[in-house]
This record gives sequence, C-alpha cells and structure tokens, in this order.
Amino acid sequence: MKSRCAMNKIGKTIVALCACVFMVACSTTEASEDDPAVILSTIAGHWNVTAYQDGANFIPATNPEYYDFTQGGDFMHVYEHTADLIDTTTGRYTYDRDNQTIHVEEPRGWNLDIAVQFVSETSGEYQAIFNVKGRTPAQSKIVRVKRR
Repeated sequence: MKSRCAMNKIGKTIVALCACVFMVACSTTEASEDDPAVILSTIAGHWNVTAYQDGANFIPATNPEYYDFTQGGDFMHVYEHTADLIDTTTGRYTYDRDNQTIHVEEPRGWNLDIAVQFVSETSGEYQAIFNVKGRTPAQSKIVRVKRR
C-alpha cells in the first residue's frame, strides 16, 4: 500500500512538472512573437531617399533626405533644403509587418502613415518605396529609399 501511494505521489509530481515545463515553453514562444526587435526588424534602420515620384516616373533626389527607425520605436525624418535650412521631424512609430505599414506619432500631431513596398534586397541592402501620407498635402509623397 505504501509503495502504491509513493508511486501516486511521484506520478502526480511528474505530471505537475510536465505542465510547468509546457507553460514556460508556451509563454516563451508568445513573448518572442511580441518582441519589438522581431516585429521591427524589417523596417528598423537608416533609409536614404534616392528618388521622388513625379507623375508616373521617379526623379533622382538632389537634396539629402532620410528616415531613421530604431529598434526601440523611435522615428526621425530629416530633409536638408540647404546647409542652413534642415527640417527634422521626430516621434514614435509602430510597424505592422503583415500589412507593411508604419504609423508615426509626432508630438505636435503631424502624424504620418507610410505604406512600404519592398522592391529588392541585394547584398544585405533593402530597397523600398515609401508612400507617405501626412496630415497635409505638403507632407505626402512617394519616395524610393535604400537602407544602408
């Protein structure tokens, strides 16, 4: 009788341990899917504007302009009109990997929505088209970009 009781306790202990291991394994998997480094990995980086859409064609960019997206969710857009006149916009962003869209929250309310179309990836460099929709027509544009 004592050995049967001991076997029951050992069996229950093994079942409890298996349940704990299973729960930890499941929660680890779920956490990695929600990890910002995974979600933002495709878009995070420094994207230089290489061309602007003008009607049906793209014309080469002549002034320095870039978009920065950090792994931590920070955003910065810089456009250099001249050496003395540089527009800088900062904020926080989220990236929807499934829909390939970026939403930027800017502190003054000049929020942006950017649809991303990846064009190619050569030797570790991504190229894409950003369709930028701002709150005003002046903020909206379609640009070719290259991540360095």
